Amino acid sequence: VSAGREYLLDVAHNPAAVQKMVEYSSLTHCKGKTISLFSVMADKDIEAMIAAAGNHFEAWFVAGQPDNPRAASGADIAAALYAAGQAVVSVSKNLRQALRRAQGVMRAGDRLVVFGSFTTVAGVLPLLETGPGGMQESL
Repeated sequence: VSAGREYLLDVAHNPAAVQKMVEYSSLTHCKGKTISLFSVMADKDIEAMIAAAGNHFEAWFVAGQPDNPRAASGADIAAALYAAGQAVVSVSKNLRQALRRAQGVMRAGDRLVVFGSFTTVAGVLPLLETGPGGMQESL
């Protein structure tokens, strides 16, 4: 928790894991809105992962991972989201920019769920540093 904002990082990288992540997130109370930072490998079933998330997220912040040739582009992820009927989508060039944009709309009580792959979590985690008060942004 940082400034009353919650962060949930999950390496969910297939539809079954996304479903479990959403179930867990739904069981834990969030006072505000729940948004996502989603970046995934191109060889994963992106459409099924989005379907497993359903309407759990009020907004999607997506990004490619330019240093990872396996990663889907932000534009490809966004296209899958639009095809699934998701309207609130922000496309970023990398994880840092996506995190910055997501944090820019977050208020106290909101939750950001970071998921899609091990490399997504590994890329975002260093951008958040643990301090005495919990998660502290280090952007």
